[in-house]
Amino acid sequence: MTESPALNPFAARKLAPHPEWPAERQRAFLYMLLRTGDVPAAAASVGASAHAVTCFRRSLGRHSAFSRAWRRAVEEAEADALATRVLRRGGLDAAQLARVDAACHGMAKARLALALAYRANRAAKGPACD
Repeated sequence: MTESPALNPFAARKLAPHPEWPAERQRAFLYMLLRTGDVPAAAASVGASAHAVTCFRRSLGRHSAFSRAWRRAVEEAEADALATRVLRRGGLDAAQLARVDAACHGMAKARLALALAYRANRAAKGPACD
């Protein structure tokens, strides 16, 4: 994987080497987990089962770089899914959502969704009275 840290926050992360889980395989799993939020799908993308990757994570311990990155990937994926729902409710069509997805992901997308929802709420209330 040759993505920049801006596109893949796990690209530059220092991960513990392991014979069955080299750093590149770990990064590929974490990237797919970030994008999908789905452990079985992310595991399958690197040729592993969800059970195998969970066992690997447990063997490293909860404070390992891999475990911390796993938690961050899940949090970002959940934020992204929530932001998508907020943006859809806000009236964005499929093309607009695709542009947002191309521009940002996870927490950045959630911040954008909140800003747009706030702006729509203020516009619905009308101008403030003096």
